[in-house]
Amino acid sequence: MIASQSSFKLKAAWVFIFLITYSLCFAQNHLSSVSDFENNSSLSIPNLSSTISNSFFSTQKEFLVNLKGLTLDAVIERSLKHDPQIKAGLESINQAEAEAITAGLFPNPTFLTNQELMPLTHPYTPQHAGGPPQLNIAVEFPIDWFVFGKRAAAIIVAKKGVDVATANFYELIRERIYGAIFAFYDALEAQAMLALAQESLGNFTTVEQYILDRNKTVPSDNIRLERVRLSLFSSRQDVRDKKVKLTETISRLRVFLGIKNPTILTLAGDLEVHNPDPPISLEESIRIAKENRPDILAGQYEIEQTQAGIHFEKKQAYPEIIPYIGYNRQFQRKALGMPDANSWQAGFQLDIPLFDRNQGNIAKMESAHTRARLNLEAKILELQAEVEQALAAYQASYETITIEDPAKLKMAQNIRDRVHIDTHTFMEVIDAQEVYLETYQIHINNLSNYWHTLYAFNATVGKQVLK
Repeated sequence: MIASQSSFKLKAAWVFIFLITYSLCFAQNHLSSVSDFENNSSLSIPNLSSTISNSFFSTQKEFLVNLKGLTLDAVIERSLKHDPQIKAGLESINQAEAEAITAGLFPNPTFLTNQELMPLTHPYTPQHAGGPPQLNIAVEFPIDWFVFGKRAAAIIVAKKGVDVATANFYELIRERIYGAIFAFYDALEAQAMLALAQESLGNFTTVEQYILDRNKTVPSDNIRLERVRLSLFSSRQDVRDKKVKLTETISRLRVFLGIKNPTILTLAGDLEVHNPDPPISLEESIRIAKENRPDILAGQYEIEQTQAGIHFEKKQAYPEIIPYIGYNRQFQRKALGMPDANSWQAGFQLDIPLFDRNQGNIAKMESAHTRARLNLEAKILELQAEVEQALAAYQASYETITIEDPAKLKMAQNIRDRVHIDTHTFMEVIDAQEVYLETYQIHINNLSNYWHTLYAFNATVGKQVLK
């Protein structure tokens, strides 16, 4: 009898070992298929997360150092390091990487213990046999994550999520850096406009003083004096308005630089255009944009992620397999008058996917995959429209700055320089000054518009094509 029990235990142990071995062999096939899925991806896109350098975005305790005379390169560098929105966007990559860590963690084993067949109404004795009381201790550890490749599939989805987050982060950088450049040239334009308004105020002040010097007894209601003072009132108001405009642009620029306290900033740069780059073709612009725009890459990564998500949800349809092994202690001495006995147990739990085969989540992920593809198509159509508009705006600005603007400004300067109060009428002098002021304001606007459209085009295609 004892020999037959030992033989049965030995056979049971061998059966359990055989099941585990078979499961591991079956798992190897699933893992190889998951690896093939990851390697044979439909898209060949570089892993952008490897290009992020955390040290590049390190914070500095003292930022208000050498803020005067900021160049465009300094504005871009400081914006990259200190723009709060860029810092916040970097955390999305950290969160995606944390999800990847979670996806790669092994499941925890489960510890079970209980005591059963305890006497309820009277103690167990050989005369009143029962039980005997038994202590059970077992440890469970699921293996379906390995057998069916669930963990490997989850890791792939999480890695694709890191790629999506990284591409979206680069898209945020593209938008914020363009915003910083836009604010920089707005501030340069405001500085130039203020300088021009102050120059015009000085010119009208000189004309007023000239009239007063020529005739010490000029009546207060002299039409010429009133006319020049009317222009002086307008010039003073224009100077005040330009100062407010400059304050607004500097304040907006400080947002991109991450400066909390009001700080006086001066910019090192000018709006002059020396060698403007001619526009490139629309076809070439669209091609460059498709290859370099981070939001297009993010759309491609999202397709990859949802494709991996479908694979993952199909893996989730496989049942849970939870093997367990335990120890049993039977307290027989008092209950049966026999020595206490030790034994062990082994087995596994297996869900039978009869009704729930994860159909809903699979269908949901397939829908997400379809939506990702359609979203990418919509992004490409929008990109083509953006590139076309940006190229048309730059081309118009390029023609203005190279053909019409220089000739118009030179003509206004000649008119102002040739008209003198000693040889021309008073109204001709005032008119020449106002024409020059208006023309030079348009000139400043044209220069600023050129730089705005140039960097808008570069931001639209996602690469510095024009310089």
